[in-house]
Amino acid sequence: MPADGREMSIAQNTALFSIIGARFGGDGRTSFALPDMSDSAPVKAGMVWCIAVQGVFPNF
Repeated sequence: MPADGREMSIAQNTALFSIIGARFGGDGRTSFALPDMSDSAPVKAGMVWCIAVQGVFPNF
């Protein structure tokens, strides 16, 4: 998942919520947010910070 601040459903992402919690947004009951690291991403085109939710590094 790109670390772009998007809100996610806790019910569909319980493992990720158990690690991140609601510290980056969401209501903590039904939703939580990923951190928004888009401003700190490298300047090169196409590079983004990602959170590996499947246990593997993403390959875009």
